[in-house]
Amino acid sequence: MMIDVPTTRVSWSEMQRNASKVVRALDEGDVVLERRDGDDVRIIPVPRFEELLEALGASAALARAGLGDRDGTEVLLEVFPWAKYLSEDGLQEFAEELITSLQSSAAFEHGGPFITSVIQWRNTAEVRSDPELYARLSAPAELPADPIPVPRP
Repeated sequence: MMIDVPTTRVSWSEMQRNASKVVRALDEGDVVLERRDGDDVRIIPVPRFEELLEALGASAALARAGLGDRDGTEVLLEVFPWAKYLSEDGLQEFAEELITSLQSSAAFEHGGPFITSVIQWRNTAEVRSDPELYARLSAPAELPADPIPVPRP
């Protein structure tokens, strides 16, 4: 099941007459140029296109690496080598979230959920890869003994 991305449909001749209006429509979603003599053309913003490519590439790599009798953790570590810095529980959570975010990206027709998930887990792995930084960020926060008054408007 696919969810439609907001799309503006314009004729090829309208694009030629009023290109700036068509370009502004990209702020709202994709633009489909309707052609009489050929297939319609979809124009999407480059960042969304790059997200789709990254999600597709990772999906393909995960599928390819997942073939055969292999542990899911081994597959994740092959595709995302930085994941070795995640805890055992973190690695399992990452695997579960990765599948959910891929499904969400497919449903929304953009790579945002997948890319966000990968970036967040990569950041977590980066922090865990630095023992000093991880220790500082994992330590309990030192809070003031007395409440700090906040002036109300």
